[in-house]
Formats: sequence, structure tokens, C-alpha cells
Amino acid sequence: MKRQMKDVKAVLAVVLTLSGIAMCTVSLLLPPVGDIAVSVLSYFGECLVMSGSLLGIQAYVNGRLTDKNGGEG
Repeated sequence: MKRQMKDVKAVLAVVLTLSGIAMCTVSLLLPPVGDIAVSVLSYFGECLVMSGSLLGIQAYVNGRLTDKNGGEG
């Protein structure tokens, strides 16, 4: 179950990041060409924060548990 949850978090982080990149790319190509709307940049920033929190919190917790167990995960 834990392995499946890790996989879901990783896939969700990748999907969020790719959706942010896609939104920025589409925004660049729509009129006015070369201008990315502030709302798109906000969305991309929120996607990156969410992706980082999904992956970063798990890595932090795993590191703390490894430290407490004397190097055994």
C-alpha cells in the first residue's frame, strides 16, 4: 500500500509539472504572442509548489525515519 501511494504521489507531481509547462507553452502561442498571462504564471508556480511538497515532504520524512532508526529505513 505504501509503495502504491508513493507511485501515485510521483505520478501526480509529474502530471502537475507537465500541465504547468503545457499551460505556459499554450499561453506563449496564443495572442498576444510572446506574452504569458499572470494567471498562468501563478498556476505554474502553484503546480511547482504542490509537486515539491508531494515529493519533498516524503523525502524529508524518510530521511528523519532513517536517522532515528540508525541508518535503517
